[in-house]
Amino acid sequence: MSKPMGRPRTAGVKAALIAAAEEILLESGFHALSINAVVVRAQTTRPSFYRRYEGGIAELLLDMLEMRYGSNLHVPDSGSLDADLLAIQREQVRMFSDPLLQRCLPGFLDALRTDDELCHRFVEEFFQLRRTAMKDVIGRAVMRGEIPIPRDLEWICDLLTAPLSVRATYPSLDPISDETAVATTRVALAELQWSGASNFGAP
Repeated sequence: MSKPMGRPRTAGVKAALIAAAEEILLESGFHALSINAVVVRAQTTRPSFYRRYEGGIAELLLDMLEMRYGSNLHVPDSGSLDADLLAIQREQVRMFSDPLLQRCLPGFLDALRTDDELCHRFVEEFFQLRRTAMKDVIGRAVMRGEIPIPRDLEWICDLLTAPLSVRATYPSLDPISDETAVATTRVALAELQWSGASNFGAP
């Protein structure tokens, strides 16, 4: 049987809007993403869009990111810090190497600069999930005696995430690969061993 034409049912409007945004991003890039383009592709209307996304395209994209990546986060517990951090980093590599994320990320982050509420939601509901996972596996390693107590956990998280974010944002750089996951994990592990035992630079 052929698929019926017409507007999606009310319960499926949000899913249709997100699917439309994904298709436009992959086909034409962020510059082609507009409310009109999304509602036409989703076979719905601007009022229907704004009933779900008062914050516009940026709010829609945050929903897209949470649905596509947020619920898939796995926090490993192998009993080894090396293995756990590498597992998290490999998940991050899969996310940051996704063409959809790479086409979305620069424009989305720019939109957050003018929307404090949406920025707070992004940090709390999406960004911090991965940093919390990293801190959890590091905390378990401290309890096991693998490493000393780190001086700055936020810096360790930066070492793991920042290189992937930069490469995803600037397409002219080398591609993100499993070698990237291994190399960044190795740097973070070395820093954990050194910074916890050193007082260099301490006030």
